[in-house]
Amino acid sequence: MRTDYQALRETQKAFFEKLPLHMRGEVLAGLAQAAQRLGDAEGTTAALRELIGALPDSVYANRARKWQEQPALAERSSLAYQTCHDSGRRESTLRQQR
Repeated sequence: MRTDYQALRETQKAFFEKLPLHMRGEVLAGLAQAAQRLGDAEGTTAALRELIGALPDSVYANRARKWQEQPALAERSSLAYQTCHDSGRRESTLRQQR
């Protein structure tokens, strides 16, 4: 998953800043979340800083700040899927994929 986000980010490098908030937020959140899930503390810290710097007034940055303030929160929450899914929609999709 991490390598997928890294490849996506690299592919979109030339126009990344022009993408809609949701698309940029999901990529940056995915990178931070992947680093956290892999136990890469330095990578998580760097990705959270980048996300906050790139999207400072977004729901993604708000959640990233919470992760910085309360690292244990990261183990039971997600940075991704903050703006794209109605309540319950993601869970329904995940159940269908099992």
